[in-house]
Amino acid sequence: MKRALLYMILGTILLASCQKNDYFEDTGVHEANYEGSMMQYLRAHPKHFKKLVEIIDYTHMQEMFEKEDITFFAPQDVSIDNALDIINATLYINNIDTIRDVRDVKPDVWKNYLDLYIIDNSYMLKDIAQVDTTTFRFEGQNFISHNGRVMNAGVMYHNAGGVEYAGYRMVLYTYIRDFADVRSTRINVPVSSSNIKPYNGVVHVLRAKNHVFGFVVEKLYDSIINGGLTED
Repeated sequence: MKRALLYMILGTILLASCQKNDYFEDTGVHEANYEGSMMQYLRAHPKHFKKLVEIIDYTHMQEMFEKEDITFFAPQDVSIDNALDIINATLYINNIDTIRDVRDVKPDVWKNYLDLYIIDNSYMLKDIAQVDTTTFRFEGQNFISHNGRVMNAGVMYHNAGGVEYAGYRMVLYTYIRDFADVRSTRINVPVSSSNIKPYNGVVHVLRAKNHVFGFVVEKLYDSIINGGLTED
């Protein structure tokens, strides 16, 4: 029952999120050198990363984003709001206080899910293997995220002028729900702006529309409801 309710709310929230303005929506290969750290880049775009920055500060992850060589598949605030809207609707129905501030959730919960979006070392689009989600002739490549979970990244080559794989390229970042059934349990999230290069690492901004922070909302909900809420 709980899962069915979550999915019903999820569909409503994602439909509404498609109407929100998204500056980073499908801007393609950005290839911008940012004169500052990754943390400074995120702070410089509060319209899209204000809540994300609050989570990074709250979980004391700032030093990593300031100094370490990482690739960050950056979720936008819309994706975080999508998750919180779904979770809050479920909490409300169950007569549980809703989440009004990121500090209403324990920092280790936020960190555990944010770590899914971080991998070691710098990977530009050119460094990532091809993926074809239709034929699976190309399956991208697997990375171990900071969460410890294996994530998949791949560059999807679109067709152009009737020529296969001759069109524009787009990075997909993928959560696999069931490794015994990889092809049918992929949650693919397109990158809307790729190859953003601060002083440390690489940022690929994930498309906000249709993405829910944490990838699987019922897992995030369970983590929050089972000891993940802070006490008043």
